Amino acid sequence: MSEKPADIRVPPPVEGRSGYFGRMLGFAGAGLVGTGAHYLVLVAGVSLLGQDPVRASVAGALVGALINYLLNYYLNYRSQRPHQETGPRFFTVASSGFALNWWLMAQLVHRLAFPYLMAQIAVTGVVFFWNFTVNHFWTFRQHNRSGPP
Repeated sequence: MSEKPADIRVPPPVEGRSGYFGRMLGFAGAGLVGTGAHYLVLVAGVSLLGQDPVRASVAGALVGALINYLLNYYLNYRSQRPHQETGPRFFTVASSGFALNWWLMAQLVHRLAFPYLMAQIAVTGVVFFWNFTVNHFWTFRQHNRSGPP
């Protein structure tokens, strides 16, 4: 007797947004808010608290990533999965995006001699689509069955 494969589907659209591209816009919006928080913590840490800029940037990046995760979890995907499942996945994807950013920038700037700002713009686009797609289909995917994915 063969078992029926699990019925896995992408998250249902939230009112006002439809499917993949609507979620992509929500993901981009959450990213903008997270980036704003990152810069706010960076500037406040350096200007008001006298922190080292690198430490303030790392603190800001962590705050921004947490805000990005929470906005996507609660608003963009309205996830029903536990945080113990989605959190590690989200931050694994974020780490892979960081590595992809590093590798692509190294190739474009050091091997191919692209101007660094043009390279960063291109790399940001690639990393955005990587992060969105993996989070969409892995971190926040919904299931029609009980149990782990």
